[in-house]
Amino acid sequence: MAPSARLDTTAFPPHSAAMSQGNHSAAIAERGPGTYTLAVDANGSLPDAETFRAYHHRLVRLAYAGANMTAESARSSPPDPGRSDTFAGDRKAGQSVLGPAERRFIDWAVPKIPEPIGSHHLTMLTLVWSVLMVVFGLLADDQPAWLHAMSVLVFLQWLTDSLDGTLGKYRKQGLVKWGFFADHLLDLLFAGSIVIAYSFMVDVWWLRLCFMVLLLITCATMAVSFLSFAATNRFQIAYYGIGPTEIRIGYIALNTLVFFAGTSVFSWGVPVVLALNVAAFVVLAVQTSNQLWRIDWETNIDNAPR
Repeated sequence: MAPSARLDTTAFPPHSAAMSQGNHSAAIAERGPGTYTLAVDANGSLPDAETFRAYHHRLVRLAYAGANMTAESARSSPPDPGRSDTFAGDRKAGQSVLGPAERRFIDWAVPKIPEPIGSHHLTMLTLVWSVLMVVFGLLADDQPAWLHAMSVLVFLQWLTDSLDGTLGKYRKQGLVKWGFFADHLLDLLFAGSIVIAYSFMVDVWWLRLCFMVLLLITCATMAVSFLSFAATNRFQIAYYGIGPTEIRIGYIALNTLVFFAGTSVFSWGVPVVLALNVAAFVVLAVQTSNQLWRIDWETNIDNAPR
């Protein structure tokens, strides 16, 4: 093997790839956290710098996609959509504050779920929770005690949403891509139903407008995670220690506050929450944009001069 080039970077995920062309072959493999080795076998002769650079760029792209394919496939063929090893939607990146405790509970609870219940049943229950959330929001406008019922729905949605994916793996149902699609589509629907439920409790037009903008920002923030995943095959929904579980706890705390303090808290609370969500969205969108720009620049798919 010819001398290898060591790549020290945290931009690549833990995958490896190999390719061949003519009488040359090359491989890139992980040698440690964020450290990759590119080795080129030229049958006794060291390839020229241009060939070596071409191997480097192509193999980085292959390693990032987590695929093993030939050079011809890398140039012209997309990854096989039926291959499970090219899809990482069931492996979340990032860690929330409550993530470790949540994982221990999930691992304890999943084996105890009755056999007739499948992961798809738990996933589809979010549709029920979403409809009930809107109904309970309407009822809470006249009877604030229904806010507690809304909190129960938030808890139930956390429970079914946390268990469905692990249950599917435990039962070997194989619904990896369907589960990713249905689970997060319904998560978005549930998040929207909460905002809609709260909007029933205000009468002034500007607060209703704030709720509509909040709904838009909620959808846009979730879209950033999905679009980033489409570009990198790395799915992350927890940032700076805050994930869906922590956000749900915030909803329950808000329901409790509104029950005791009245809906007057919306007049100052909604603008504050909206401002925080807008700021979080802008930071997340800018960071993701910079990350993808850097990946494109380093990969240099068109072999443009740098």
